[in-house]
Amino acid sequence: MYNASRMSLDRNDHVDNSLPPKRGTLKHLPGMVDRMAITGNPGEKEKINALIEALEAVDIADFLPEGVKGRIVDSPMPIGNEEYQVNMTRPLLSMKMLLELDVGPGQTVLEIGYGSGFVTALLAHLVGPQGRVVGLEIHPDIAKFGEQNIGKYPELKRRIKLYTDDAALLTRTSVAQALGAQQQTVKGFDRIFCAAQMLKIPDSIAVLLERDGVMILPKQHEARLPHIAYIKKAVWFGDKLITINPGIGHPMPAIFIPFMRKDEQGRFVQNNGETHGK
Repeated sequence: MYNASRMSLDRNDHVDNSLPPKRGTLKHLPGMVDRMAITGNPGEKEKINALIEALEAVDIADFLPEGVKGRIVDSPMPIGNEEYQVNMTRPLLSMKMLLELDVGPGQTVLEIGYGSGFVTALLAHLVGPQGRVVGLEIHPDIAKFGEQNIGKYPELKRRIKLYTDDAALLTRTSVAQALGAQQQTVKGFDRIFCAAQMLKIPDSIAVLLERDGVMILPKQHEARLPHIAYIKKAVWFGDKLITINPGIGHPMPAIFIPFMRKDEQGRFVQNNGETHGK
C-alpha cells in the first residue's frame, strides 16, 4: 500500500524485537515493531518504546469480532455488520499515525471515529493516569461494540470518555464537561486523532485543537478522487490550521470511511461543507 522508510540506527541502539515472549498485540503481529520506524531521529526511539509498552498492554484480539480473532493480520479487518461495512484500520498504519501524533503523559486527546476502541485504548495508555481521551463515534452499533471492548480494560477506561455523536457538534463547553474541568481552564485538545477521511477540516473541529497541538488525519486527495486519502498532519500556522506531510518518508495513501454528519432527518451524510485551512 505504501513503501515506508525504515529507521537506520546502530545495531546496539535498535529496538530489540527478539525478547520473548511477545505480549498483547505483539504476540499476534510480532514483526510490526521493526516496521514502525519512520525517520531514525534520536527522539523516535523513545516514542517507539512508549508505543511498544502500550501494544504489550493492549491485545488487538480484544477489539475484533469473534470470527476475526483467529486470523489477525496487518491489514484492514472487518468490525462492522451488514448495515455498516466498517474495517479496523491496518494496524501498522495506525501505529505510524500514533507515532506522528507524538502523544505524551498528561495530554488530552480527541479521537474522531473510535470504531473498535483499539486505538482509543492505546491512546489512554500513552496519556497515562493524568491524561484524558475523548472518543467520538457516530454509528451507534459500532460505538456500542467499541465501548464493550474498552470495558475489558477497566484502568484504561477510567481515562476515557466515549460519545455516540456528531464530531462537528462538539464544543469547548462539552469538551470541558467531558474532561471534568472548568470551561475556562480548557482551551482545547493537545492532540486529535481522526480515523475518518476529510477533504477539508471543519471549523468546528479546528477550534478544538490547542495552538501548539497536533492533529493527524487521512485527508482526501481531491474532490474528484473521493476514495484516495493521504495521511496528513495538521498544525496551527498563525490563525490558520494547515496540513503538512508527516515525516514518514513516502506518502501513505489509504482508504478510510468518510467523515460523516447527521442531517436534520437523522441520515448519515458526508460532510465537506464548512471548512478551515487548506
